[in-house]
Amino acid sequence: MNLGFSRKRATLYAALVPVVTGARGLLLAQSIGGRYHWLDWLSDSAAFALLILTVILLDAGLRGILAKACSRSPQNRTYIAATRLLFLTVGLFPFLLATIQIHPQRIRTKGTPRDWNLPYENVVLQSDERLLQGWYCPQDDPISAVFVAHGLNANRENFMAPVRLLHDLGHAVLIIDFPAHGDSQGRSTTLGMREAEDVRVAHEWLSHRHQDLPIDALGYSMGASAVLRAAATFKIFRRIAIDGTFTSVRQVADATVLRFTGPLRTPIWHLGRFWIRLWTGADLNRHRPIDNVAEIPGEKLLIIHGTTDRVIPFDEGLALHEATGGRARFLRVEGYGHAETISHPDYAVWLDDFFQR
Repeated sequence: MNLGFSRKRATLYAALVPVVTGARGLLLAQSIGGRYHWLDWLSDSAAFALLILTVILLDAGLRGILAKACSRSPQNRTYIAATRLLFLTVGLFPFLLATIQIHPQRIRTKGTPRDWNLPYENVVLQSDERLLQGWYCPQDDPISAVFVAHGLNANRENFMAPVRLLHDLGHAVLIIDFPAHGDSQGRSTTLGMREAEDVRVAHEWLSHRHQDLPIDALGYSMGASAVLRAAATFKIFRRIAIDGTFTSVRQVADATVLRFTGPLRTPIWHLGRFWIRLWTGADLNRHRPIDNVAEIPGEKLLIIHGTTDRVIPFDEGLALHEATGGRARFLRVEGYGHAETISHPDYAVWLDDFFQR
């Protein structure tokens, strides 16, 4: 089969894949303060190369079929080019986008809570036949036990700031790496949908450790969506604070990665949804935190959202608040972006007031 490029170009692609993959991994590791292990780099490079090869083979096969079906006239060449462009846009773009979204590059931890002057215990939880790595920071006389849920493309070390804040406020705190993140097992994520089961397992661990304490939760972005789904499904947690999360995967995709796809937005979404379901078995069309908040008593919820959030638009937080009938407490944090609200000078006051009232 003619793939449409020379051996020289193939060699160039082969060289660029590990360079691009490694550069992205190292930049991500630097941004969250983790480490990008060389074995993860090799694995990611191989997966990325296989992904590109799949796209090239599919395009080459389509080109061959069209060439046999059509003559070489200028009009037919235009038809072939337009058909290939449509196939790449509607067929392969959703495949690439979905695959990249649910297979994050793994950034491992490189420190421990000791670096934050916190006491801690290493915790290993088993959820859906996967081992999840975590840290538990005990407290001599805790007010409550709080589970902290990190966001997409992050790890537990990346969210030690809220762990430290909560511990300073008098809470015992548990934080874990979700599957495919940090040091936990797993190769794919479902953007908070199946992670709700991991949240349930974490809640169960805290409940056994502190049978006489209320169990609370603080979730960010993807982790917040998992907490909401777990709370609505399993009826767990006394109080829940969520920061910078979305109403539904479809809604946030439309507002971000699919924003400029125009009339192709709907077919691209459904094809991407198909690929994700094929990869993971999860239908992300059913992951709708806006439905979950409607099932949780409003007085149990604190919704925080930065007005300049470019990852999950501020309107998503407003919509979640409206879905509670206005019963939940809502904090509009002016001038703060995604996962930046923790640095607001009043953040500790907000959490202290919410978890103690």
